[in-house]
Amino acid sequence: NFEEVVLRLGKPAKIENIEADFQYFANNNPLYMSLQGQSTDGSWVDLAPKMKVKAFAGNKKLFAISAKETISQVRVRTYPDGGINRIKVFGVIV
Repeated sequence: NFEEVVLRLGKPAKIENIEADFQYFANNNPLYMSLQGQSTDGSWVDLAPKMKVKAFAGNKKLFAISAKETISQVRVRTYPDGGINRIKVFGVIV
């Protein structure tokens, strides 16, 4: 089981980093999370594999992204569920 949210970017971009902020969810952040991006051809690509994030309760986690595709949307999945205060996507608009 998981929860997910899809974030549409203002403009397609080459994603460099994604920051997940758990500062207000010290006791309710997810155990794991994964990140996917929708490329401009409509396919979903992995940006960050499912990884354990429980240790970042009350803090932030920065994901370095190495995907070469231009991304128009980012899908954030949390396993099984949990709170994320803010997601910041950093990249270069193409």
